Amino acid sequence: MPNYNDAQGVADLLSQFDFNIISEGPGDFSTQHRKYTCEFSKPGIESFTTTYQSNPDVHGQPTATDVFAALASDALAVDGRHIDDFADEMGFEKPSQAIRAYESCRKTLDWLKNDMQLMTSEISDIAETLDNELDEVKEEVERVQAERKAKHEFEHPPVPEGFTSIEDLQASLNLGEYGDRITDYTGNIGDAFSEIADGAVDLYTHDLLKWLPDNYEWLEEADFQGLLEGCKGDLIKMTQMAQYECFTQDMYSHQEDIAKYAALEGLAAEGVYALADEVYDDVFDGITIDFNDNNMDIEDFATEAQTAIQDAMDSQLYDALGSNDEILEDGELSGDFEAIKESGYDFPNPYAMSAEAVRTVNEKGYETAFNEFWKEFMPDKGYEVPTVSEAAQESREASGKLEQDSHDGQTPEREDERADGDAEH
Repeated sequence: MPNYNDAQGVADLLSQFDFNIISEGPGDFSTQHRKYTCEFSKPGIESFTTTYQSNPDVHGQPTATDVFAALASDALAVDGRHIDDFADEMGFEKPSQAIRAYESCRKTLDWLKNDMQLMTSEISDIAETLDNELDEVKEEVERVQAERKAKHEFEHPPVPEGFTSIEDLQASLNLGEYGDRITDYTGNIGDAFSEIADGAVDLYTHDLLKWLPDNYEWLEEADFQGLLEGCKGDLIKMTQMAQYECFTQDMYSHQEDIAKYAALEGLAAEGVYALADEVYDDVFDGITIDFNDNNMDIEDFATEAQTAIQDAMDSQLYDALGSNDEILEDGELSGDFEAIKESGYDFPNPYAMSAEAVRTVNEKGYETAFNEFWKEFMPDKGYEVPTVSEAAQESREASGKLEQDSHDGQTPEREDERADGDAEH
């Protein structure tokens, strides 16, 4: 159990959060004061936004430690206290001011207790430690945050021109309300949608009755789908079925982007940090993969994407390096060459690179990094490596021809298969 009577224990807690000042404006106390809108965020819990006022000429810009100390104090001011006692103790003259302050402090208390799972005694220990050892806690928090920032920057290098990081590609997708949960599942994507929707349905009567008035049409849709059989007359169960239908349809309406998100997550798990923009367009926005196929397994979307990228990389690397004995052995790609490709994406190439490869390219430039890495496989004669844009153009032209050939050869039977598959879910 954490020891919040100790500066290190409090610093360990605060260091878990990302702290950002979202905006800044004139303060309410004096012309020298500034009002800062601040946010605490941490994976797994709801972010918290609050305001904090101080004189920057005296105290400098507020830190996470400064703001959290104020939050702990605010929470304790209303914990177990009636609003009238709070107003008297704080000396508010106007009821409206007391109400606003009380509700703001209650919001803080709820976040500390419900989201951060802190008990009143722990909040009190944190407040006392921050009051007595503020500078020590602040110094330790800033040290840990600086280390985390440096680690993040190392693991997330800027990508070369013509590339986009997997993280940014995922952020650009529209996943609906619950689509980001797809990475917690394997197997058939339609079955995963059903499980995600079922897990998202509210359990408490208060939450269900709060949701229903603005979503009554989903009660009608659930009835139309036959989901209310056996529970008509039980408003709570009926509302749960309405939620289930609402959440399920929301995911199906966003399936293409959800499947792309899962495929990108799979590529990241294989070591891909950044994809060439043209490769993303060809593989993810072309006809290479049917991301709307609800009969596919989630992991197969990533497998097909990786196969398509590897196939494109084979052709372009072979053409770039030229036909020579270092690559070919009896007409087949050499074992050394294949071993490099199968080792991951830690080498310069115009398609998909790991963070390590991106750092190398950033340091040396793409052409130099490519030449140095692949020099043993290059022919002895004069050679100029293609730029990323040139390689991407060649890939685009080749994939355009492939797309046309695939379209011309598509059969009605395959279309019927998809239609039948879609009708099953």
